[in-house]
Amino acid sequence: MNHKKQRSSSGTSSPLLLLLPIASMMATILLLLAVVEPAAAEVPGPQMTYVNKYRTWIPSSDRKFRPSNRTGTPIPKHAEAIDPPSISKTAVAVDLDGHLVVFGGEQEDQNIPGQNIAAAHNDVYLYDFDRNQWFNESLFMQSGRPSARLDHVAWTWDSTMFVHGGVNDTVIGDVWAYKNRTWVEQSPHKFRIPHLKGHTAEVLDPKGPVYIFGGINKDGNYQKDMYVVDSNGTQVKSDFFGTAPSARAYHASARIHTKEHGWIMFIMGGTDGAELFKDLYAFYESTRTWVLLNPGFTPQR
Repeated sequence: MNHKKQRSSSGTSSPLLLLLPIASMMATILLLLAVVEPAAAEVPGPQMTYVNKYRTWIPSSDRKFRPSNRTGTPIPKHAEAIDPPSISKTAVAVDLDGHLVVFGGEQEDQNIPGQNIAAAHNDVYLYDFDRNQWFNESLFMQSGRPSARLDHVAWTWDSTMFVHGGVNDTVIGDVWAYKNRTWVEQSPHKFRIPHLKGHTAEVLDPKGPVYIFGGINKDGNYQKDMYVVDSNGTQVKSDFFGTAPSARAYHASARIHTKEHGWIMFIMGGTDGAELFKDLYAFYESTRTWVLLNPGFTPQR
Protein backbone atom coordinates (compact mmCIF):
# COMPACT_ATOMS: atom_id res chain seq x y z
CA MET A 1 0.00 0.00 0.00
CA ASN A 2 2.90 2.27 0.72
CA HIS A 3 4.18 1.69 -2.80
CA LYS A 4 0.85 2.74 -4.31
CA LYS A 5 0.79 5.95 -2.26
CA GLN A 6 4.23 6.89 -3.50
CA ARG A 7 3.17 6.43 -7.11
CA SER A 8 0.08 8.56 -6.49
CA SER A 9 2.21 11.34 -4.94
CA SER A 10 4.58 11.24 -7.92
CA GLY A 11 1.64 11.58 -10.31
CA THR A 12 0.36 14.78 -8.70
CA SER A 13 3.74 16.63 -9.04
CA SER A 14 4.14 16.22 -12.82
CA PRO A 15 1.76 19.10 -13.92
CA LEU A 16 3.88 21.61 -11.99
CA LEU A 17 6.92 20.55 -13.95
CA LEU A 18 5.03 21.20 -17.20
CA LEU A 19 4.24 24.81 -16.16
CA LEU A 20 7.89 25.75 -15.63
CA PRO A 21 8.72 26.32 -19.36
CA ILE A 22 5.61 28.50 -19.81
CA ALA A 23 6.53 30.67 -16.82
CA SER A 24 10.06 31.04 -18.16
CA MET A 25 8.73 32.13 -21.57
CA MET A 26 6.42 34.77 -19.98
CA ALA A 27 9.30 36.19 -17.97
CA THR A 28 11.39 36.52 -21.15
CA ILE A 29 8.57 38.40 -22.94
CA LEU A 30 8.13 40.82 -20.03
CA LEU A 31 11.88 41.49 -19.99
CA LEU A 32 11.89 42.32 -23.70
CA LEU A 33 8.94 44.71 -23.31
CA ALA A 34 10.69 46.52 -20.48
CA VAL A 35 13.74 47.41 -22.56
CA VAL A 36 11.88 48.70 -25.65
CA GLU A 37 12.67 52.45 -26.12
CA PRO A 38 9.80 54.95 -26.23
CA ALA A 39 8.95 56.63 -29.55
CA ALA A 40 10.98 59.71 -30.46
CA ALA A 41 9.38 63.09 -29.81
CA GLU A 42 7.97 64.95 -32.79
CA VAL A 43 10.28 67.69 -34.08
CA PRO A 44 8.49 71.04 -34.34
CA GLY A 45 8.41 72.82 -37.71
CA PRO A 46 9.51 76.38 -38.54
CA GLN A 47 8.63 78.86 -35.83
CA MET A 48 5.65 81.06 -36.65
CA THR A 49 3.04 82.68 -34.46
CA TYR A 50 -0.74 82.71 -34.56
CA VAL A 51 -3.51 84.63 -32.84
CA ASN A 52 -6.02 82.40 -31.09
CA LYS A 53 -9.64 83.25 -30.28
CA TYR A 54 -8.54 84.96 -27.07
CA ARG A 55 -6.38 87.41 -29.09
CA THR A 56 -3.21 85.88 -27.70
CA TRP A 57 -0.07 85.20 -29.75
CA ILE A 58 1.05 81.55 -29.58
CA PRO A 59 4.08 79.84 -31.21
CA SER A 60 3.51 77.27 -33.93
CA SER A 61 4.96 74.50 -31.77
CA ASP A 62 1.96 74.91 -29.43
CA ARG A 63 -0.56 74.88 -32.25
CA LYS A 64 -2.14 71.55 -33.13
CA PHE A 65 -2.38 71.30 -36.90
CA ARG A 66 -5.32 69.27 -38.13
CA PRO A 67 -6.03 68.11 -41.69
CA SER A 68 -7.61 71.02 -43.53
CA ASN A 69 -10.36 71.09 -46.13
CA ARG A 70 -8.27 73.30 -48.42
CA THR A 71 -7.61 72.01 -51.92
CA GLY A 72 -4.08 73.31 -52.24
CA THR A 73 -1.88 72.46 -55.20
CA PRO A 74 0.78 69.91 -54.15
CA ILE A 75 4.29 71.30 -53.76
CA PRO A 76 6.70 69.74 -56.32
CA LYS A 77 9.03 67.18 -54.79
CA HIS A 78 12.16 69.10 -55.76
CA ALA A 79 11.09 72.16 -53.76
CA GLU A 80 13.00 72.36 -50.49
CA ALA A 81 11.62 74.13 -47.43
CA ILE A 82 13.40 77.31 -46.26
CA ASP A 83 13.49 79.38 -43.09
CA PRO A 84 10.70 81.96 -42.84
CA PRO A 85 11.65 84.93 -45.08
CA SER A 86 12.72 88.17 -43.38
CA ILE A 87 10.38 90.61 -45.12
CA SER A 88 10.04 93.80 -43.14
CA LYS A 89 7.29 95.78 -44.83
CA THR A 90 5.16 96.65 -47.87
CA ALA A 91 5.00 93.16 -49.36
CA VAL A 92 1.73 91.79 -50.77
CA ALA A 93 0.16 88.44 -49.88
CA VAL A 94 -2.73 86.56 -51.51
CA ASP A 95 -4.45 83.20 -51.14
CA LEU A 96 -3.52 81.35 -54.34
CA ASP A 97 -4.71 77.76 -54.84
CA GLY A 98 -4.86 77.14 -51.11
CA HIS A 99 -1.40 78.58 -50.37
CA LEU A 100 -0.21 81.93 -49.05
CA VAL A 101 1.87 83.62 -51.77
CA VAL A 102 4.01 86.65 -50.86
CA PHE A 103 5.69 88.93 -53.42
CA GLY A 104 8.05 91.87 -53.18
CA GLY A 105 8.53 94.16 -50.23
CA GLU A 106 11.62 95.17 -48.29
CA GLN A 107 14.07 92.44 -47.32
CA GLU A 108 17.49 92.28 -45.71
CA ASP A 109 20.27 92.36 -48.30
CA GLN A 110 21.95 88.93 -48.07
CA ASN A 111 24.88 90.10 -50.20
CA ILE A 112 26.14 92.36 -47.41
CA PRO A 113 26.64 90.06 -44.41
CA GLY A 114 26.84 91.56 -40.95
CA GLN A 115 25.07 94.78 -41.96
CA ASN A 116 21.43 95.61 -41.35
CA ILE A 117 20.67 96.91 -44.83
CA ALA A 118 17.25 96.35 -46.42
CA ALA A 119 16.24 96.78 -50.04
CA ALA A 120 13.29 96.07 -52.31
CA HIS A 121 13.21 92.61 -53.85
CA ASN A 122 11.14 90.65 -56.38
CA ASP A 123 11.13 87.14 -54.94
CA VAL A 124 8.02 84.97 -54.57
CA TYR A 125 7.58 83.03 -51.33
CA LEU A 126 4.95 80.36 -50.76
CA TYR A 127 3.64 79.14 -47.40
CA ASP A 128 2.05 75.67 -47.19
CA PHE A 129 -0.55 75.60 -44.39
CA ASP A 130 -0.76 71.83 -44.07
CA ARG A 131 3.00 71.34 -43.67
CA ASN A 132 3.71 74.64 -41.86
CA GLN A 133 6.64 75.32 -44.21
CA TRP A 134 7.92 78.12 -46.45
CA PHE A 135 9.26 77.72 -50.01
CA ASN A 136 11.14 80.12 -52.32
CA GLU A 137 9.37 79.85 -55.66
CA SER A 138 11.78 82.23 -57.40
CA LEU A 139 14.44 79.51 -57.50
CA PHE A 140 12.48 77.67 -60.19
CA MET A 141 11.51 80.57 -62.46
CA GLN A 142 13.01 80.60 -65.94
CA SER A 143 11.00 83.48 -67.38
CA GLY A 144 11.21 87.20 -66.67
CA ARG A 145 9.55 88.69 -63.63
CA PRO A 146 8.53 92.09 -62.26
CA SER A 147 11.20 94.45 -61.03
CA ALA A 148 11.85 94.77 -57.29
CA ARG A 149 9.27 97.01 -55.64
CA LEU A 150 7.49 98.30 -52.55
CA ASP A 151 3.99 99.71 -51.92
CA HIS A 152 2.37 97.68 -54.74
CA VAL A 153 -0.99 95.85 -54.78
CA ALA A 154 -2.05 92.32 -55.69
CA TRP A 155 -5.28 90.45 -56.34
CA THR A 156 -6.35 87.09 -57.78
CA TRP A 157 -8.55 85.88 -60.62
CA ASP A 158 -8.98 82.19 -61.49
CA SER A 159 -5.86 80.86 -59.71
CA THR A 160 -3.73 83.73 -61.07
CA MET A 161 -2.12 86.50 -59.03
CA PHE A 162 -1.98 89.97 -60.56
CA VAL A 163 0.45 92.65 -59.35
CA HIS A 164 0.25 96.36 -60.16
CA GLY A 165 2.36 99.41 -59.46
CA GLY A 166 4.57 100.16 -56.49
CA VAL A 167 7.84 102.05 -56.26
CA ASN A 168 11.56 101.46 -56.59
CA ASP A 169 13.32 104.79 -57.24
CA THR A 170 10.29 105.80 -59.35
CA VAL A 171 6.56 105.02 -59.19
CA ILE A 172 5.69 101.99 -61.32
CA GLY A 173 2.61 101.43 -63.48
CA ASP A 174 2.99 97.93 -64.98
CA VAL A 175 0.72 94.91 -64.45
CA TRP A 176 2.01 91.32 -64.19
CA ALA A 177 0.20 87.98 -63.95
CA TYR A 178 1.68 85.04 -62.00
CA LYS A 179 0.64 81.39 -62.35
CA ASN A 180 2.50 78.05 -62.15
CA ARG A 181 5.84 79.72 -61.40
CA THR A 182 5.55 81.86 -64.53
CA TRP A 183 5.25 85.65 -64.80
CA VAL A 184 3.60 87.31 -67.82
CA GLU A 185 3.62 91.08 -68.23
CA GLN A 186 0.21 92.40 -69.30
CA SER A 187 -0.25 94.75 -72.21
CA PRO A 188 -0.45 98.42 -71.16
CA HIS A 189 -3.23 98.79 -73.74
CA LYS A 190 -5.40 96.45 -71.67
CA PHE A 191 -4.80 97.52 -68.08
CA ARG A 192 -4.93 101.27 -68.33
CA ILE A 193 -4.17 101.91 -64.68
CA PRO A 194 -1.86 104.86 -63.94
CA HIS A 195 1.43 104.68 -62.08
CA LEU A 196 0.52 104.35 -58.40
CA LYS A 197 2.00 103.44 -55.04
CA GLY A 198 0.36 103.08 -51.64
CA HIS A 199 -3.03 102.27 -53.20
CA THR A 200 -5.41 99.35 -52.54
CA ALA A 201 -7.01 96.68 -54.73
CA GLU A 202 -10.04 94.53 -53.91
CA VAL A 203 -11.92 91.94 -55.97
CA LEU A 204 -15.37 91.83 -54.40
CA ASP A 205 -17.19 89.17 -56.40
CA PRO A 206 -14.56 86.46 -57.19
CA LYS A 207 -15.57 86.63 -60.87
CA GLY A 208 -16.08 90.38 -60.90
CA PRO A 209 -13.80 93.37 -61.50
CA VAL A 210 -11.01 94.67 -59.30
CA TYR A 211 -11.51 98.00 -57.52
CA ILE A 212 -8.30 100.04 -57.26
CA PHE A 213 -8.53 103.10 -55.04
CA GLY A 214 -6.29 105.99 -54.01
CA GLY A 215 -2.51 106.02 -53.87
CA ILE A 216 0.20 108.43 -55.01
CA ASN A 217 0.90 108.96 -58.73
CA LYS A 218 4.28 109.46 -60.42
CA ASP A 219 4.01 113.23 -59.90
CA GLY A 220 3.73 112.78 -56.13
CA ASN A 221 0.05 113.73 -55.95
CA TYR A 222 -2.38 111.89 -53.67
CA GLN A 223 -5.33 110.36 -55.52
CA LYS A 224 -9.03 109.81 -54.77
CA ASP A 225 -10.00 108.10 -58.03
CA MET A 226 -11.23 104.53 -58.20
CA TYR A 227 -10.44 102.37 -61.24
CA VAL A 228 -12.66 99.39 -62.00
CA VAL A 229 -11.06 96.78 -64.28
CA ASP A 230 -12.54 93.42 -65.29
CA SER A 231 -10.62 90.15 -65.71
CA ASN A 232 -10.06 90.90 -69.42
CA GLY A 233 -8.12 94.03 -68.49
CA THR A 234 -10.90 96.36 -69.66
CA GLN A 235 -11.84 99.37 -67.57
CA VAL A 236 -15.46 99.36 -66.52
CA LYS A 237 -16.83 102.87 -66.81
CA SER A 238 -19.16 103.48 -63.92
CA ASP A 239 -20.59 106.43 -62.04
CA PHE A 240 -20.38 106.38 -58.27
CA PHE A 241 -22.74 107.98 -55.81
CA GLY A 242 -22.63 109.16 -52.22
CA THR A 243 -19.75 110.61 -50.20
CA ALA A 244 -16.45 109.17 -51.42
CA PRO A 245 -13.20 109.22 -49.41
CA SER A 246 -10.86 112.15 -49.89
CA ALA A 247 -7.50 111.76 -51.66
CA ARG A 248 -5.20 109.44 -49.68
CA ALA A 249 -2.59 106.70 -49.72
CA TYR A 250 -1.39 103.93 -47.41
CA HIS A 251 -4.95 103.26 -46.26
CA ALA A 252 -6.45 99.85 -45.45
CA SER A 253 -9.15 98.02 -47.39
CA ALA A 254 -11.29 94.94 -46.80
CA ARG A 255 -14.41 93.29 -48.19
CA ILE A 256 -17.40 91.38 -46.83
CA HIS A 257 -20.56 89.88 -48.28
CA THR A 258 -23.97 90.30 -46.65
CA LYS A 259 -27.36 88.86 -47.56
CA GLU A 260 -28.97 92.29 -47.38
CA HIS A 261 -26.45 94.43 -49.27
CA GLY A 262 -24.28 92.00 -51.22
CA TRP A 263 -20.57 92.86 -51.58
CA ILE A 264 -19.21 95.79 -49.57
CA MET A 265 -15.69 97.26 -49.69
CA PHE A 266 -14.31 99.22 -46.73
CA ILE A 267 -11.67 101.95 -46.83
CA MET A 268 -10.13 102.97 -43.51
CA GLY A 269 -7.55 105.60 -42.59
CA GLY A 270 -4.53 106.54 -44.66
CA THR A 271 -2.80 109.87 -45.14
CA ASP A 272 -2.72 112.78 -47.57
CA GLY A 273 0.85 113.68 -46.59
CA ALA A 274 -0.26 116.26 -44.05
CA GLU A 275 -2.86 114.43 -41.96
CA LEU A 276 -3.42 110.91 -40.72
CA PHE A 277 -7.03 109.85 -41.26
CA LYS A 278 -9.15 107.79 -38.86
CA ASP A 279 -12.36 107.72 -40.90
CA LEU A 280 -14.14 104.63 -42.24
CA TYR A 281 -16.00 104.40 -45.57
CA ALA A 282 -18.09 101.65 -47.17
CA PHE A 283 -18.63 101.13 -50.89
CA TYR A 284 -21.76 99.13 -51.78
CA GLU A 285 -21.16 97.39 -55.09
CA SER A 286 -24.83 96.67 -55.80
CA THR A 287 -25.73 100.38 -55.80
CA ARG A 288 -22.24 101.80 -56.57
CA THR A 289 -22.64 104.03 -53.53
CA TRP A 290 -20.09 105.38 -51.02
CA VAL A 291 -21.18 105.85 -47.40
CA LEU A 292 -19.20 107.51 -44.59
CA LEU A 293 -19.66 105.14 -41.66
CA ASN A 294 -17.48 106.89 -39.09
CA PRO A 295 -15.69 110.25 -39.38
CA GLY A 296 -12.90 109.12 -37.07
CA PHE A 297 -14.36 109.89 -33.65
CA THR A 298 -17.14 108.49 -31.47
CA PRO A 299 -20.11 110.89 -31.26
CA GLN A 300 -21.10 111.84 -27.71
CA ARG A 301 -24.42 110.47 -26.52
